[in-house]
Amino acid sequence: MENKLKVLLHLKRSESNVAGECPILGRITVGTTTAQFRTKLMADSRRWDARAGRLAGKSSEAVEINEKLNRINVLIFLRYEELLAQRGDTTAQEVKNAFQGIAISVESLLACFVRYNEEYRKRIGIDRMKGTWEKYNNSLRHTREFIRIKYKLDDIPLRGLTPSFIDDFDFYLRYDRKLSSGTITQIIWPLQKIVRNAMSEGLLFNYPFAHYEHIYEAGGIKHLSQEELHRFMNTQLGKHSLYLIRDMFVLSCFTGLSYSDMLNLTPDNLTVEDGMHWIRTFRQKTGVDCNIPLLDIPLGIINKYRGSAPEGRLLPIPGNDTMNKNLKKIAAICDIDMNLTVHVSRHTFATEVAISNGISLESVSSLLGHADIRTTQIYAKVTNEKIDRDMMALEERIANKFQIAI
Repeated sequence: MENKLKVLLHLKRSESNVAGECPILGRITVGTTTAQFRTKLMADSRRWDARAGRLAGKSSEAVEINEKLNRINVLIFLRYEELLAQRGDTTAQEVKNAFQGIAISVESLLACFVRYNEEYRKRIGIDRMKGTWEKYNNSLRHTREFIRIKYKLDDIPLRGLTPSFIDDFDFYLRYDRKLSSGTITQIIWPLQKIVRNAMSEGLLFNYPFAHYEHIYEAGGIKHLSQEELHRFMNTQLGKHSLYLIRDMFVLSCFTGLSYSDMLNLTPDNLTVEDGMHWIRTFRQKTGVDCNIPLLDIPLGIINKYRGSAPEGRLLPIPGNDTMNKNLKKIAAICDIDMNLTVHVSRHTFATEVAISNGISLESVSSLLGHADIRTTQIYAKVTNEKIDRDMMALEERIANKFQIAI
């Protein structure tokens, strides 16, 4: 937004009195925005210098009125500079309000964050998840700590949020706090949501994340290898409760469904078309449609537990904490050296089951219900086994097609 300020003083000749005096009006222009105001001063229209915006001559009356007009002009420019310093940009109406002493609500970053989180909390259990709300609160906590350490302030104006703030915040999380790439992502994306929400409300005009590129560390996405997945699926566990946990994890490994999306499945989400069984649902997180053809393994798991889930659900899935706690027990039994969580199954589907077996990135993105294919690229780590198989297939295809004299 162009912030250049212009102030024009002129007469409203249509309101001239019997003495030929007219009200002096002002027009403030900031970029493409304008605002009119009354100076509460009168001037003789015959002595008014329209080019200068002042009374001509050196009479005591002209000197007095021109001094008042000069003070008005100076005050407008002072208020304009203050608003720029506080908010990064402003409008003609805001300058007018500040000049006339009308209070302007300057939304601050953390206040905006707190307000959004509170509104989100009220929707938990309706169309929002408690786990996501907790991530927003964690992001707010880190943002508040950064502002206090970096700027020695309790908050900053929302419109003062700049690309350099974002870069400094990333540096602080990465090098001062020494957080992992995945953890930084979980802190940054709620802040991005707050910024986009502020822009939609007209509280912010410039997107500070426009040139921000998150740095993803090599090996940051954990998944089971083919050998580990085979071991996970076939090791004897001894307890029925552990087999249930294993089956739900494997179901996700062969469908890409997240924990919350599996939890929300009902029999109505199952369809059969041309002999193929499908799960047709949508991602709770993104709202994106998700259509998944069922292979024999996930279909077998669904049939195994069909009719055993309460409240009309398709699957008897334990709580997320219970799942993660028991997955660590299963990992130990299967001699898998990894902090195994439910979400690892989704990574395993994208990387080991789908991408490594020739499924295109576009298809994987659709199966995962991603709103942006760049998210799929983060999951889809190409394994050495995939590269080896591709090169062997290439060697077979080009055999006897090329020769070189040795």
